[in-house]
Amino acid sequence: MKRRGYKVPRRNLVVLCFSPNICYTQVKGYERAHKEHGLEVDLKEGTWTWNHNTYHIGEARPLNHKEGVIGVYNRASTQQLDSMVHKAREATQSPGSCFDDD
Repeated sequence: MKRRGYKVPRRNLVVLCFSPNICYTQVKGYERAHKEHGLEVDLKEGTWTWNHNTYHIGEARPLNHKEGVIGVYNRASTQQLDSMVHKAREATQSPGSCFDDD
């Protein structure tokens, strides 16, 4: 089913990213994430693109690389913010994170 436009102002988008120290994540605004990571958002399609991969807003990418953008979310949606919090925890606890026991 194709989404028809994403009716949210770009200023309502928040971006979950890995911080330079991959033990942590950070939340950035769209403009900052666009400048620092090359993030692109298509509000007409309701998608975001990073590193040549496209996902829906509110959806995170697989965490197989511990760098860059993790997901783009609508801060006006409690459901999407809840998803973002869970993805942030997963990102810092997934295999290869600095918290794993050796």
